[in-house]
Amino acid sequence: MQNANLELTQAKEWNQRENVKLNDSFNDLEQSYKKREREMELLMIKLNELDSEKNKSNLRILKEREQFKIKLAEMKKEKQLVLDNLEQSYREVKFLKTTLNTKEEAFRDKIEHLIS
Repeated sequence: MQNANLELTQAKEWNQRENVKLNDSFNDLEQSYKKREREMELLMIKLNELDSEKNKSNLRILKEREQFKIKLAEMKKEKQLVLDNLEQSYREVKFLKTTLNTKEEAFRDKIEHLIS
């Protein structure tokens, strides 16, 4: 019976040691899980920050693109105005040249008439 009690005591002690080991292992695993969980939370925060920065950057790019389109449209209007003015100037020069040629011919005719 003493052997049985001794074995029982030894089994209880072994069981307690194993329980302590299991509790330590469980605590280690729990701490590791909490650490990983916190790392995951930090990574999600960083990911959200990066997404926010990306969205801000995309908005900035879209705004710049719109401003560029507006500027390009303004430049096209200015170009068309310059072309229109150039065409008008060309017509005026052509008209003045024609007028000058006509007056020159009339002047020549007068001179020829006066000479003859």
